[in-house]
Amino acid sequence: MRQIAFIPFTNGKLGTPTFHSHPGIDDPKVHTPDIKWHLSGRFLSVTFPTRNEAIFYEVDRL
Repeated sequence: MRQIAFIPFTNGKLGTPTFHSHPGIDDPKVHTPDIKWHLSGRFLSVTFPTRNEAIFYEVDRL
């Protein structure tokens, strides 16, 4: 299963990644999604051009 990994970066070191899957990402008709951060660093968009679909995440950094 394909997933997106979020890896924390604190005090110059990489932390333990967390993995998040997306519905239908394993569909062979779906090409690699386009993933972009918002300039604020609080939001992430994942777009699937072949499905005309976008998923948005709000990132809560603790």
